[in-house]
Amino acid sequence: MIFRVLIVMSGLVALAADETPVAAVLRLAESVPPEIAAAAMLRVAPGAGAGRAELIERAFVLGAKSRHRLPVAAVPGSPMESKALVISAARRGYDALSLQSAAVTQMVAIDPARARRMFGEMARKTPEAATCEDILLADLDPYYAALGAVLRSGFTTEERKAGAHLALANMVLNQIASVPELRPATRMVAELDWPGEQLGAAMASLEAAMKTHSTFSEFEQPDNRSYLASAAQIERAMAGIIGRARKAGLDTGEFSKSYRFFVVRQMRAPRCNDTDPEMVKHQPTEPSDVFGPAVAGDLPALGVQEATPMYIQGEIRVERFWQVADGKEMLGAFLALRPKDAAVLGTPEWQERAAAFTGRLEKWAPGAETSEADGYHQRAMLYEAMLGLVAGGPLRGRLEKGLVGLLGKKVRLREEDAVEWSWHGRSVAGLTGLLWETGDAILQVEGLGR
Repeated sequence: MIFRVLIVMSGLVALAADETPVAAVLRLAESVPPEIAAAAMLRVAPGAGAGRAELIERAFVLGAKSRHRLPVAAVPGSPMESKALVISAARRGYDALSLQSAAVTQMVAIDPARARRMFGEMARKTPEAATCEDILLADLDPYYAALGAVLRSGFTTEERKAGAHLALANMVLNQIASVPELRPATRMVAELDWPGEQLGAAMASLEAAMKTHSTFSEFEQPDNRSYLASAAQIERAMAGIIGRARKAGLDTGEFSKSYRFFVVRQMRAPRCNDTDPEMVKHQPTEPSDVFGPAVAGDLPALGVQEATPMYIQGEIRVERFWQVADGKEMLGAFLALRPKDAAVLGTPEWQERAAAFTGRLEKWAPGAETSEADGYHQRAMLYEAMLGLVAGGPLRGRLEKGLVGLLGKKVRLREEDAVEWSWHGRSVAGLTGLLWETGDAILQVEGLGR
């Protein structure tokens, strides 16, 4: 996102002289939402010494209480001014599935048996099929990344000889009940270095999942939006799986046939009327875009009819920032300030213009037409964008104080969704002691371990 500033964070400087980040997290954990406490515990866990496993498990338990259940990602090609990009970026890593998956992944390295038990305790919620209006799609990558870590490092030699790792993989793959799961599941299988027989068993489970989503009835609606968003990744993973299987001497004919049925089912399904060129660019529209030679084998490529949706239906709903006059004006002023040549940033003339814009930003209060949350995000994004241009000096200090001052103001969003509210604070944590000095426990915890 053009307004997002990626800043290297070196840790909070205002801790008590004898207080470690681990101790600070434990002290403040009860004062912040569980997902924020869990994320901080996982960040500081590598420095917890002998107590690392207990801290990770505590994060695992707290993570399950997150108000957000599943990871989400904006539809590929979403407009840069889309609110969905802010929401998906803010929530990344703070939903229950991501937090528990991260805890399992960390635990594998220090206590594999415990990690396997934790993985088995995770409550995997099946995503609902996305509608045409949905711009946020379920993203189950963290769960399958954790499964991959457990399969690679979570079993002893004896357990692997007994097939315990294969049993776990097949149990999870046999439970696939949604299209969003197929992308990370196929990628995980493609990345596992398994011998032929074990790979064949995993392929059988994937084949069963594809068949589940290859049947049709007028009462069943396919998840066409989720498929179109992930079709290219699924195709690459399938090519990898089939290629390895062929090298291992496995017959891939039935597997390829099931994949073909699945692809035709999804391509023929009712399609959303997406008109944004960037969104369409990320979707397969031609028969040659899917089921290519690497996966087809002796099977025919898709025909035009097989890749044509039965009909077109509703459009995606894109909620945007910068739609009210004063917001458009402030955004335009910032864009006019961005130089094409970075050398301009150090000139007195540019510094003078930047200071003038900063003065406007400090005084800007979005009008009544803009919601409180939108106004907060827009002001914060402009502060972050300016910090991306101003490398140092008094003006940078002024901008830092302005952003932290904005974070310190109480807005309803803090109570409604602390993760989304605190997102902007994560870009400045560790630059100064300003976040700690706000006295806000959420901002203090967000600064730990970065």
